[in-house]
Amino acid sequence: MNDRILVELNDLRQAHKQIGQLAELLERNEQYVQQQLARLQDWVGISADEMKQRLSKFQSELVMRRRLLTERQQELLRYIRDMERADQSAASVRWM
Repeated sequence: MNDRILVELNDLRQAHKQIGQLAELLERNEQYVQQQLARLQDWVGISADEMKQRLSKFQSELVMRRRLLTERQQELLRYIRDMERADQSAASVRWM
């Protein structure tokens, strides 16, 4: 492999891993919010309704952001694979 591209690929792989970790954290946060919403089901009144609305909105935002991160992670993985193929092609051309 070409050393210049190899460094970039390692950085990209690290970024891919970090995106995955962040997506996992968001998923755990989603689960926590879901648990809190379940606990609030017995609550009544205006304050309870407002809290449920806020938590539901927050949960929706978490879901959207996790999906976006997952999409970006998949795009990054495709890019990494393209770069690996390009690096392999460049290496094989140099040896001809």
